[in-house]
Amino acid sequence: MLNICNALSKCSNEEIFKTRAVSSLVEYIWKNSRSYHYFYIFFFAVYMVMLTIGALDKTTGGWNDYVVMSMASLQMAYIILLFLVSVGHSKDIWNYLDFLNHLNIIFYITITPSILDD
Repeated sequence: MLNICNALSKCSNEEIFKTRAVSSLVEYIWKNSRSYHYFYIFFFAVYMVMLTIGALDKTTGGWNDYVVMSMASLQMAYIILLFLVSVGHSKDIWNYLDFLNHLNIIFYITITPSILDD
């Protein structure tokens, strides 16, 4: 199935997507994967809300820091899993920057309270 999807993504003929077989395949793949995409959209939206609350909240070490840190850790674990499973995932520089972004958030939440206490 993945080989067919890769071949379709590299195909320059857009008329192939109008055929019944390919449109049925695309619809089948979407039906099977849309719950994953909806979950990820919800997770990312909550993550952005928590980061916004953390940016507006001037206190450190609160409940929001722990939520954001755990969500960033989950994101990092997912990225590491993709690096291990998908060869193509490790070729894109944006995936490394995404990983470093989550690592930066974790370090910031971990190190900031100790700096402010000094």
